[in-house]
Amino acid sequence: MRVGAVAVLGVLASGCGGSGTSSVSSPPATEAATSFSTFSDPTNGFSIGYPPAWDKETGVSGTVVAFLSPSGGTGDAFRENVNVVVEHLPHSMSLDAYTALNESKLQQFITDYHKTGESDSTLGGSPSREIEYSGTQGQYQLSWVQNYTVQGATAYVVTYTGAGSDFTRFEPTARQMFSSFQFT
Repeated sequence: MRVGAVAVLGVLASGCGGSGTSSVSSPPATEAATSFSTFSDPTNGFSIGYPPAWDKETGVSGTVVAFLSPSGGTGDAFRENVNVVVEHLPHSMSLDAYTALNESKLQQFITDYHKTGESDSTLGGSPSREIEYSGTQGQYQLSWVQNYTVQGATAYVVTYTGAGSDFTRFEPTARQMFSSFQFT
């Protein structure tokens, strides 16, 4: 049975947004799509590109939007996904403070949480942090890449989640989606 649930843990978010789609071209990246559709959220002030073949779902498990990879057939039990969470924080917070808070939440909610990488990055042209980690969620051994930035008292978190070899298969597309994220 195909699982349509999105693996979103470690970030508790509020906020939903409206959506709109249009077609834009993006530079090709290995196995990544060469043409993306665009999801725009004027309420939270961002847009992100996604492959037209991926399913788009709004408001799933605390996300503003989640994009699910195409079904791999009956033997594919988990759909890799990219999701965006906008977290309204109780007060302004530095990127380092948010990183500590985020990691604490991840350790609480992901069984066998193991951070495999961390680096400074950019998201939508703003300084961000990218972390890579693995763990267990329910019956699934999963890997994640998460890129987030903090603007005042709002955190923007873009997360890619995958299982097994499909994590590597869809990672170039996920990273291209991360690169397409813009503040509007």
